[in-house]
Amino acid sequence: MLIIKRVWYFTPTEATAISVLYVNTLGMFFYHKISLPSLFNILVKSAISSGEVMIMVSTAYFFGYALSRERVATELATYLIELDLPLWLLLLAINLFLLLVGMFLDISPAIIILAPILAPTLVNLELHPIQAGVIIVLNLVIGLSTPPVGVCLFVASTIGKIPLEKVYKASIPFTLASRVTFSYLSTVYYNFFTFHIWSVEIIKNILLRT
Repeated sequence: MLIIKRVWYFTPTEATAISVLYVNTLGMFFYHKISLPSLFNILVKSAISSGEVMIMVSTAYFFGYALSRERVATELATYLIELDLPLWLLLLAINLFLLLVGMFLDISPAIIILAPILAPTLVNLELHPIQAGVIIVLNLVIGLSTPPVGVCLFVASTIGKIPLEKVYKASIPFTLASRVTFSYLSTVYYNFFTFHIWSVEIIKNILLRT
């Protein structure tokens, strides 16, 4: 999928469809592991699994729509910005807020709603625009896999046929490690991002000159 996306101009969905077609072609004509009857059973199982996942995802979308409709995220973001807090504490509060939003709201509408509010504020706090984008997106992504409401956990439970409680317990160490590490880098050691962007710009300029 990564090679297809890099070499040709495909969306992730199109790249996935091409990958499935490629695997089925190998299984049917080269390895002879997939026959027409088994292909039908595979399609039926895939449709059932997709239906289960979409029911859970649509429920999360509906809840996210309710939050957006009532402007809950927008009001909370505005309230955080208006607080007179030190920079590191404000960044920590924004991280926790974005994590909470990512648990309930899908990443695309969350970015559409919150980025116009939070990004200019983070830039005004002397953060690089790329750094502001990384803080917003990564917090929302971590929220997608954070118990007890992360949408990705429901998807993993359905695909893996594992009880949701086991998925919660297994995901806690990884989610906690991601949360603590990123919170530290984006609050206490937020200059790390500035150094990284600065070093990338230097390398890019050197490569362009050569």
